[in-house]
Amino acid sequence: MQMQVEAERRKRATVLESEGTRESAINVAEGKKQAQILASEAEKAEQINQAAGEASAVLAKAKAKAEAIRILAAALTQHNGDRVLQTGQGLQHYP
Repeated sequence: MQMQVEAERRKRATVLESEGTRESAINVAEGKKQAQILASEAEKAEQINQAAGEASAVLAKAKAKAEAIRILAAALTQHNGDRVLQTGQGLQHYP
């Protein structure tokens, strides 16, 4: 009888240890899964931020070029207008 009780106790200890090992493995796997998800989300956010920064830089350059062209066009228009007034001739006679 005592041997049966001892065998049952060992059996329960083995089952409990097995369940503990199983739970531990599940927790480790869940932790790794969560870490991969978070790393992926962080990489995605970094790529989005980098793309947004590059887009802003392209837009700023385009605006600067547009402003430079506008200023140049205004200066040329003013210069051409001054030359027409000085010579009293139309634009078709420019050298």
